[in-house]
Amino acid sequence: MKKRTLFLVILSIFLLVTAASRLVRNVPRVEAKQTSTKITGKINNQRTANICHQLLQQNLKAATDKNLNDYLATLVKDAHKATTKEMQQFFKDYDVSHELLSFEVIKQAPQSMLVVAEQKTVNHGKKAYRDHITTAYHTFIFEENKWKIKETTMTNTQFLN
Repeated sequence: MKKRTLFLVILSIFLLVTAASRLVRNVPRVEAKQTSTKITGKINNQRTANICHQLLQQNLKAATDKNLNDYLATLVKDAHKATTKEMQQFFKDYDVSHELLSFEVIKQAPQSMLVVAEQKTVNHGKKAYRDHITTAYHTFIFEENKWKIKETTMTNTQFLN
């Protein structure tokens, strides 16, 4: 059941990205933006919130840099196999950058945390892909003594072009 849910989440992200790809831009490649977003929301443990904030920044940087190993290192182990296949194709097809715009803790427990974040994605490649800002709900869990991203659900996509 968990693997099916994770697969459906990954598939929905992939479909969202594919559906968003309609506009071609010829813009030089830029580095991932490491923003200094403020951590807001219902924070019970600031240290854990900081760790998860940094983990999401690492995830977005790895996606921008097309670094599959670093990207996978931010995810729970159960997600590695399905994510590898999807992201290898995505990295091959698209040249996009990701930026974290906001990070709000919705619910925080000792072994898990739910965060809503706004993320900006910009196309730098020749293949059609629409720039957008999306709201992403990230679930973090404590797995093998490390915080990892368990699930991400994208909603409310606003196209910029």
